[in-house]
Amino acid sequence: SGEQVTLKLVAQYGDACNVMGDVETVGHKLGVLKGHCETVGRNYDDLVKSTQIRVHLIEEGEDPEKASEAVRQGIPFDEFASGFLIGTPKDVAEKVEQMAEVGVDYVIMYVTQVAYEPALVDLLDREVVRKFA
Repeated sequence: SGEQVTLKLVAQYGDACNVMGDVETVGHKLGVLKGHCETVGRNYDDLVKSTQIRVHLIEEGEDPEKASEAVRQGIPFDEFASGFLIGTPKDVAEKVEQMAEVGVDYVIMYVTQVAYEPALVDLLDREVVRKFA
């Protein structure tokens, strides 16, 4: 499995590791990685640890299902919401903070609307990125 094979290889030979999942899953995987590092005599803190968050930004009070309708392109809301953080910049900042607390060094964000609304990059910079820089 990935935990026993891939993460062990990361501990032995890697410089960085990108793990995906919710906060609990990412924390678990990084715990496994830390254990592998201890086993092989590697400093866990020398590895760069990242994760990915897929985001669909909404405004405070906006209905998530209605706000995501256009980008879902027929995908049922529950299915879409299982793979995306649908929330405000504050929600995104909270998720990044949670990931940092379990050991993530940086987050790769995919934002659904950014190609059509480039001002969202500035918004995320002001409301999320600068909190962690």
